[in-house]
Amino acid sequence: MIKVDFSEIDGRGVFATEDILVGVELTCNVMIFKNSVNFLEKWTYPWDKDHFSFCVGFGSFFNHSDTPNVKIKSIDKKLLTKTFIVINDIKKGEELLLNYSKRIKMIETDRSMIINIDKKLNKNTVIEPKEADRF
Repeated sequence: MIKVDFSEIDGRGVFATEDILVGVELTCNVMIFKNSVNFLEKWTYPWDKDHFSFCVGFGSFFNHSDTPNVKIKSIDKKLLTKTFIVINDIKKGEELLLNYSKRIKMIETDRSMIINIDKKLNKNTVIEPKEADRF
């Protein structure tokens, strides 16, 4: 269904090996690291206020787009998985794209969480959603 291959956007990306319809879910396992470990920053996602996650396999190869065709659907903190969902039909050979903005500011609308990165301190500041807004 998908493969990691060279991308014209940036390095490598995730590509459809067949047509993929809206609603298809793609799940990957994650490894969790403390925020102080930042050598993987380019390929990681916020997990909670003290940790970030590294998706094992395809999940760390999504490139950015302002018009994404994939978004984060859910995170399972017990199974250590992250599930992405296709939000626009994707044709065979097309790249799967996620909306993020160069790690300066990341908005994950599915989790209602805003991550601001303080460049001077090189730390993540997490603003948690209201308890009622949690998924």
